[in-house]
Amino acid sequence: MRAGATESLTASTELEDHVRRVVAFNTYDYSKGVGRANRVALIYAGSARFPTIGRAVTSMENKPVLGLCAPGRSGRWEQAASALSRRTASSWPRHGYPRVAREVFRNVDSMIAARALYGRVMTPVTLIDGDHDWSRIPDREANLALLRDARPRRVRKLDRSGFPGKS
Repeated sequence: MRAGATESLTASTELEDHVRRVVAFNTYDYSKGVGRANRVALIYAGSARFPTIGRAVTSMENKPVLGLCAPGRSGRWEQAASALSRRTASSWPRHGYPRVAREVFRNVDSMIAARALYGRVMTPVTLIDGDHDWSRIPDREANLALLRDARPRRVRKLDRSGFPGKS
């Protein structure tokens, strides 16, 4: 999960003596997070954040729902939806997964707020973005400006979920 990138960066500020390097893949520290993908994803992620509605919304997560939300700007709907569905299908039957999804969506604001801590990151950082992810150039430049010892890496033929694909 790309939210782990933001968590790794912020955790390194507290654990600096124990962290040698952070490799962050597609941080979700930008406005709207996954809701940037399209209107369906914006409605899905936004609804999932509400205590009562969120339970119903995240329990509906399945291939058709992910197919509408997942691909974002890549334009390869069937390919990305199919790959994401295969990758996450093993999580669906697990007890508690919908709750985890709700909590992730509820914490999008804290991931955005985490950017304020990036100036305290002392370890070398590699920021990796795919050529079809949802971050924008100003988002990436803002992170590079905040992270003192960061190197950007752009991976070609990689979508926002880290799946290889055609560019």
